[in-house]
Amino acid sequence: MRVIRVTKAGRERSDNPIFVGEVDYQTAVGDESRDLRLSEVHFKHGAVNKPHVHTSDQILVITNTDTYGGFSPHNYYVYGSPRHRDRLFFIPWDHDLALNTGLGGGAGGTAALDLFHDRVNASWPLIRYLLDDPVYRAAYRRHVDELVTSVFDPARLRPRLETEYARIAPFVVGADGEEPGRTFLSTPAQFTQATASLVSYIQSRATAVQQALSVVAR
Repeated sequence: MRVIRVTKAGRERSDNPIFVGEVDYQTAVGDESRDLRLSEVHFKHGAVNKPHVHTSDQILVITNTDTYGGFSPHNYYVYGSPRHRDRLFFIPWDHDLALNTGLGGGAGGTAALDLFHDRVNASWPLIRYLLDDPVYRAAYRRHVDELVTSVFDPARLRPRLETEYARIAPFVVGADGEEPGRTFLSTPAQFTQATASLVSYIQSRATAVQQALSVVAR
């Protein structure tokens, strides 16, 4: 068995033309493997990837790596409220890397969504403490089930995304849009494509969650 520890010290700056902005990466499994290539790709604030294709299937393990359970335990508060008998509230922030389809890790084949984070080890104690407890695990399942049938329902989110796109498009790519040299966009079409990618991403994640829930329910 080969154990690989991914740390910030192992990163180097990427010069890949598919990225816009500062992006660091490190290779965990490279050309030494015929069937798998695994990389950590870290998008710094504001960095994005251009539309591109892969020569193999791509598996995105974590879709918001800049938070607890990602690259480092930051961008959150745990608040004990005296008004609620010191009940703990988890308050995440800095969500700019959420819903990002370009966070790396190409591999052949497909993998089921690890909805209950059973592959997360004890190095993330908050995750293990909560999801190893049957009461919290059941509550988590109920909340996820409710999420994909309400606020994360693709049928509800798509018109909202299209409405917001129409609202801000004139100030991004229209007559009053961003000036050349002061934008992360290579072409106006990239902005339109990003909206379509969000819709596709939401649909695929909702489907993956529903499939994972159906497996758990068996």
